[in-house]
Amino acid sequence: MKITATVKSLAEILKTGEVSSYKKEYISFVNRTQWDFCNNEFIGKNIEIIKNGFLGYDYNFVREDGRVLNLKKEWLTDIKEVPDWEIDTPILVWCGDGEVPNYRRHFAGLTERGEIKAWDSGNTSWTAVGDWEIWDHAKLAEKEDK
Repeated sequence: MKITATVKSLAEILKTGEVSSYKKEYISFVNRTQWDFCNNEFIGKNIEIIKNGFLGYDYNFVREDGRVLNLKKEWLTDIKEVPDWEIDTPILVWCGDGEVPNYRRHFAGLTERGEIKAWDSGNTSWTAVGDWEIWDHAKLAEKEDK
């Protein structure tokens, strides 16, 4: 699974903590985190992030130039774990708040809104006649689940 999120506006980022200093290059917060203004290019954009937990930051974003942008959860919106599975990967799916998978299915992709699609009745892309269902939750099926 990969994690995606959208970076909040600078005004929203400023509201997330008490500012200890506001310099030309960055804003420092009392909790020792800081927002570098060179990262403003990512504001409002949906990016792929990595869980971090280092020095008070919750996530990292690796920029194209290799530099790492450290992010607080409060600086992000629409945080989602998105499957990066191949079509027809065996998965277990379920709906609602329960954590118990109800059905064995094969991954059929994502809708435009990021919802999980699985081929209907355990079919695959080879056997399905274009029929798929949307599920609230999915996880990879382990060998003992298949």
